Amino acid sequence: MRISRLLLLSTLAIVALAAGSVMAELPASLDKRGEIEQQNDKPWNLFDMLDFADPRADVNENEPNDTCPGEPYTLGDVMHGAINPPGDHDWYCFAGNAGDVLTIGTDADPGLPLVDTVIELYASDCVTQLAIDDDSGPGLYSLIDDYKLEYTGNYYLRVRGFSSSSNGNYIMIGVTTPQTGPAICPVGQYKASKVDVNMVISDTLGTICTPAIKFNPQNTVITDVVIDIEIEHTWVGDLDIVLRHTADNGEVREAALIARPGVPETTFGCAGDLIADPENKYYFGTRDDLEPLGEFDCPSVIDPACYAVAVENPGALEQFRGLFCGDGTWELCITDSAAGDDGFIHNWSVHILCEAPVAVESETWGNLKALYR
Repeated sequence: MRISRLLLLSTLAIVALAAGSVMAELPASLDKRGEIEQQNDKPWNLFDMLDFADPRADVNENEPNDTCPGEPYTLGDVMHGAINPPGDHDWYCFAGNAGDVLTIGTDADPGLPLVDTVIELYASDCVTQLAIDDDSGPGLYSLIDDYKLEYTGNYYLRVRGFSSSSNGNYIMIGVTTPQTGPAICPVGQYKASKVDVNMVISDTLGTICTPAIKFNPQNTVITDVVIDIEIEHTWVGDLDIVLRHTADNGEVREAALIARPGVPETTFGCAGDLIADPENKYYFGTRDDLEPLGEFDCPSVIDPACYAVAVENPGALEQFRGLFCGDGTWELCITDSAAGDDGFIHNWSVHILCEAPVAVESETWGNLKALYR
């Protein structure tokens, strides 16, 4: 912040004078406008960032937009705005998706007067401030970089001057990118089936099993399986969650998604809360870079994301590869093994990636079919 830098300069000046030393000549003006003039030759601008390499369209600010919700803004557009008169506040509204990563900032509008901006990101209530930045952008402009959106819905950005006397022009551009890495289980090409459960999870109920999921018969085989669960619980170390597939021939295969994480290393296991909602669920997939939920990292709140299955059965979801996509039923069984903390499961889904069987010789194909009789 500028106040801190000016305070530092003042402190250095006092120390130097007290010691009788001669200070190097300082800039003639240390006020805000003087600092702006010194930043005219900025070494970079927002469009040097890969995030902003392909802007959509140039649009102009429409006043009045002094209060939230302000005016609609489409991410990717270059907004041309002005803090004018001094003390002006410009509000913009845009839509975002939970988990996406937002980068949004201001910069100089070429050929127009400069201004020292501050940008503030607000939640849908127009009151809760999520992020703020003064000078992370080029020169005295602002940048909120790599901010993970917390929910799906509307967000609001306020652009203002650093002080009540600030005035000048700016451009503003924002983009979001889907989150990458272990938090995402891509299921875009998968067939999915979801069942609403709405069941209480409690140690007094023993093991509960959900209604079964059944896919329509089809002449394709499973090449991958991903599970998602909308579940809440205040102590994940209490829980065992098992995926069970019962084939049409009666064969049962099980995969432990969660197996009392943190037990037996600790008596009661990981104390983290599960906090899924309709837009943010817990996924379990087969990617090599995933980690099991609550085993190696146990925060107080466990983020909905994509996880590996329990450490007790690594790679357990891979046992379903090769099964016919329409064969058998799927269910989820949950056991709460400790008193004091309860939970609730709203729904869960099975996502299966299906492909046509690889052509094989008739003798081999006959042997394969015999496995499913």
